Amino acid sequence: MTYYIPKYVLTDDCTLVYLLSAAIDGSLRVGSVHRGGEVRLWDLWDDGNMYGKLRHKFTIPTDQPCSEIQGEACTFAWHPFGRHVFLAGERGHGVVLDAESPFSRIAYIRSGHYHRISVAKFSKDGSLLVTASYDSCCAVWSVPEYQCLHRFWHMGREPSIPLRGGSNGHHIYGLSLSPDDFYFITICEDRCIRLWPLAPVNSPLKIYFELALQTHTSLKFRSLAFSPCGRIVAVTTNNHDVLVFTTRSESIRLGTQCLHVIRRCVVENILKKTIHCSIKHHNNSNDLTLTTSNNNYNTLFQNCISQIHLPSPVKKTILRNFVN
Repeated sequence: MTYYIPKYVLTDDCTLVYLLSAAIDGSLRVGSVHRGGEVRLWDLWDDGNMYGKLRHKFTIPTDQPCSEIQGEACTFAWHPFGRHVFLAGERGHGVVLDAESPFSRIAYIRSGHYHRISVAKFSKDGSLLVTASYDSCCAVWSVPEYQCLHRFWHMGREPSIPLRGGSNGHHIYGLSLSPDDFYFITICEDRCIRLWPLAPVNSPLKIYFELALQTHTSLKFRSLAFSPCGRIVAVTTNNHDVLVFTTRSESIRLGTQCLHVIRRCVVENILKKTIHCSIKHHNNSNDLTLTTSNNNYNTLFQNCISQIHLPSPVKKTILRNFVN
């Protein structure tokens, strides 16, 4: 047996770590979610020093003046460009913060989920955020407004509010996006694995029933991940097994890569503009209200794509049909 000595040991106190998330922008920053709802940011370039604690920043404004909801984070995600971080908590709320001190609040999610947000993932082009919750729903949000574009219900229908906020047999435990950003896959309390297109649909492309049909009711899914090619999904269970499934993903074509580049360039340009000139303060608060100039489109990304001189089918493909 080979033993490896770690290069860094990141320590602050003895609280349990529930989640680690590394920034993918090459900055060697890591976010950790701890028991009690604390989120810490670490800089491996700086010898692994911790440079931020974010729990006190997890506050959501309410309709009442001078009132805020204090949250405890249970999941965390880096934006692909490394400028934003997303925290979500037990009550179905989320907050978007600047990734650098003083960690200013950029946006927040106050509606969209009715229960714990268990997983959050950004698309690789940075234009979408996908969240999964115990309310049996996955939601897709536009960036940078964080406006909900679509919901994927795992019960086959939209459940009643009591079911969304309580025990419904369809708590979603895990979510993974395919390398081409065309699909995502989820693991659910009903022990089924669902493959969804990242598009506004009401039913999954495929449901894997293998574990649900087994008689061992104590078996549960723990985590899942796509292979780099996107054709294989690996799922771990609580009995130390790893299940491997094939998917519908294909090799990424040249046209698909071109669409990804367009989406990424547009999002990067939007984020630069929102920092400098497209940000308006709302009700004299610290939160940022983002507006579009075209009333036919409800997000900045949709508005920007509409102004590019491209054939209509190409624009529709770039927008993934997420047009309100």
